Amino acid sequence: MFSVLNEVIYVLHVFKKKAKRGIATPQRDVDLIGKRLQEARRYAEQGGRKP
Repeated sequence: MFSVLNEVIYVLHVFKKKAKRGIATPQRDVDLIGKRLQEARRYAEQGGRKP
């Protein structure tokens, strides 16, 4: 999963999807992606500088 913020690509999460159908992405992965997206947005708002 990735996001583009301020013309910068942020890689949020990488996983290998094993099932071809019928199995949803595990909730823990979805939650982790959401947390990392919030962090990337904060980072991008600060001009790419860590707090």
